[in-house]
Amino acid sequence: MMRWHAGWLLIPLLVGCGSQATDTTTETAPRPDNPVMTEALAVWKAGDHERGLEMLTAEIAAHPDDGRLYGARATLHHHAGRNTEALDDLNRAITAIPDDAQLLNNRGFVQLSLQNYDEATTDLDRALEIEPAMASGCNNRGLVALAVGQVQEAVAWFTRALQADSTYVDAWNNRGFARMQLGRLELAYADLNQALRISPQYVNALHNRGLLRIQAGELEAAILDFTEAMMIDPENPRYYRHRGATYQHLKRTEEARADLRKQEWLVELQACHQAIAQQPRSAAARTRRALHFWNYGDETRAQADLKQALQIDPQFGGAKVLQAKIALEYKQYDTVLELTSALLDTNEAAAAASVRGDALLALGRYDDALECYVAARRFDGSVAEVYYRQSQELSANGDASAAEARLKQALDLDPQVEHRLR
Repeated sequence: MMRWHAGWLLIPLLVGCGSQATDTTTETAPRPDNPVMTEALAVWKAGDHERGLEMLTAEIAAHPDDGRLYGARATLHHHAGRNTEALDDLNRAITAIPDDAQLLNNRGFVQLSLQNYDEATTDLDRALEIEPAMASGCNNRGLVALAVGQVQEAVAWFTRALQADSTYVDAWNNRGFARMQLGRLELAYADLNQALRISPQYVNALHNRGLLRIQAGELEAAILDFTEAMMIDPENPRYYRHRGATYQHLKRTEEARADLRKQEWLVELQACHQAIAQQPRSAAARTRRALHFWNYGDETRAQADLKQALQIDPQFGGAKVLQAKIALEYKQYDTVLELTSALLDTNEAAAAASVRGDALLALGRYDDALECYVAARRFDGSVAEVYYRQSQELSANGDASAAEARLKQALDLDPQVEHRLR
């Protein structure tokens, strides 16, 4: 079997405490015997992340010595990407409950996420002293070994995790990836296929099997794995990156370009998600994602984020500009002019002037539109259209010389404007 060694594609997809195939909080969540903590975790899992965090914070204020509450809040911080805050909470939790193996395991995984490998090793080794058969602890210890380049040791740790729990899908996936790095492709196939037998929708194993198939030169099969992963997890850019690169290798250029464009869009979407997770009460973060959805043509999600942004800050300029853009799309020109008039002396002046110019152009107020475009520093097809319309008016009024000059300005900006607007 031919092998194609594609280092340019080999991006690790490893899984720590929880499995993306099922419940991502199963292993990292503390033992929930506090009713408020139980409810807060359920609220967070249902998607109301801000309220879940607020509930835990209020309960911590009422019971500042309860280490379980800090451990629970650390879980939410970690899943929101706030690992520094998660580490602070785990430090408090372990101070209160120093010999809790699960808390030590969780802190070890957070330390790994922060690339604090020595600290991660210390925490995980201590957790395994307390509970030697902890499968997630062995798995996380293997992740640390992989992170520092000790691949053979990582395989041993993942094997130990599977000895503790033969259904531990993350360990099957991770050992498969480690074996792939060692070039032991048949064993890697076996591990990844076993992960998929246990959990057929396990997207990480599908992705890693795609990478493995690239190494083996099975490019069409790799494309199938990446495509199936996209169907399960459609907003993850890595699948588009790797499928696009595989299409490129097969000289399927148009498909490669489409995937790489989608990847870029999804990378920005992930950044938007992360910004909201970091600052859930930020009107700017909500508006950024709303605009991203709007530019992609997803009006439903754009409107939902815009509504939340305006609830947070009814006067936020960026949200007002997006409101004006949406009104422009629906040809509600008076609404556009009303929304933008209050923004022309703010930090959003350029964006407001740009949208306002488009409304004025549609209304046939060409001089006013041009003034707005100049303020917005726009020199595009819309400005060319203003010049062209003005040239027509000047010609109709008998000023042939001025009309010719305006037409030249229009054609300099857009040589096709005359053909486009006739």
